[in-house]
Amino acid sequence: MNSFNRIKGRNILIDTNVIINYSKEGFAKRSGEFLEELIKNDNILYVSHFTGFELLRDQDEGEIKDKYIKFLNEVNNIEVSFNVIKNSVLLSTDYRKILNGKKVDLGDLLVGATAILKFRKKEKRGVSKKTLLLTENRQHFPELLWKSIACHPVFSDNNEKVINIFYLLEFNTSYIQRLKKEYPELR
Repeated sequence: MNSFNRIKGRNILIDTNVIINYSKEGFAKRSGEFLEELIKNDNILYVSHFTGFELLRDQDEGEIKDKYIKFLNEVNNIEVSFNVIKNSVLLSTDYRKILNGKKVDLGDLLVGATAILKFRKKEKRGVSKKTLLLTENRQHFPELLWKSIACHPVFSDNNEKVINIFYLLEFNTSYIQRLKKEYPELR
């Protein structure tokens, strides 16, 4: 599997958990400042408006809320459109099939549907340009639907153990082709 520094020229949608972790004191430095590395490699970072809601809904005024607002103002924001909602419902149905009836968090469905719908790009010379999803919660995005493209471990302060692993995921193209046949309304 690739490391993040090999990912270049892609659109990357950031899951809420990434921003929460990155905002913690000392985390950016300890993580190797992987968001900055992704930007240096001509990747474009995005967040869903729903991510902004998740970050700010329970925050009182203060330093952490200010960090979230600053971050949200520095990246591209994507609205939650009707197509995102409609396709979140379709994803939910398929997630339940794959996960034996287990329900999936609304935020994960909306973020996943946004990554799938917002930037579907055709492949050029065998290189995919579809939007990647950056998350720490690999278990929230089933492997049948989401393939891992790259990962980035974050070590403890003393480098003795891995404390987080972040993943760049890409929606499984063959699966979306099946979805299009099963659900012609999928756009």
